[in-house]
Amino acid sequence: MPDLALEYSGEERMINAPNGDLRVQVYIDSEGRRYFYDPQSQQVVEVDGRQTLSSQSTLTSPLSAEELRAKAQAIAQAVLANFAERSKALTYEEGNKGKYSFFTWRDMAAPTTFMKPFLQIAFTQSGSVFVYYNTLLP
Repeated sequence: MPDLALEYSGEERMINAPNGDLRVQVYIDSEGRRYFYDPQSQQVVEVDGRQTLSSQSTLTSPLSAEELRAKAQAIAQAVLANFAERSKALTYEEGNKGKYSFFTWRDMAAPTTFMKPFLQIAFTQSGSVFVYYNTLLP
C-alpha cells in the first residue's frame, strides 16, 4: 500500500463480513482508496483500490503467477497469526480476471450463515494490491 495520509470519511457496514453487518470506520487516501477499519479487532479488514486501476500504467513485463502468489503469501503471513498452521484448515483458491490476480483463503468450517470468513488479496500485473479483505480475524 502507498504511504499516503488518510482522511476519515465516516462509518459504514461491511457487507463482506461473515454476518454481513460489521460496523467499520472508513478512511480515504488522496488516490481514492478506501480503507475499512474494524475498531473492535483494531485491524484493517478491507482496502478497496478499484477506483485507482484506470490511472495505473501498463507494464511491459508483468510479474509471473509465482511472484504474485509469493507476494500474497507474504501478506497473509504478515496479517494472520500462525498462518503456516492456520492455512492448513483453510480452503485456498487462485483466480484471474483478465490482468488481475486473486488469492483467497476461506474458513469453510466457520459456523456462519451469511458468508464464510476469508482473506483475499488482489493484485495488478505489476504486483500492486488493489483489493484486500480480511474477515479471518481472531
